[in-house]
Amino acid sequence: MLTWGDKAFEAQSPLALHPENGATILRPEIAAVIAAAYDRMMPVAAGDTSHALRLFARLK
Repeated sequence: MLTWGDKAFEAQSPLALHPENGATILRPEIAAVIAAAYDRMMPVAAGDTSHALRLFARLK
């Protein structure tokens, strides 16, 4: 999975409760970031800031 910063989930958990059945789920916006990061056109790893911009561009 992705490496998140120390304070990435300080304000809000990446988990949520499903409104219909109360099951614990991954928040949709977090799932979207993970899906964008694993897009086959993205590099496996990057150390430059443009990588974050490429991730953001894939979040539709």
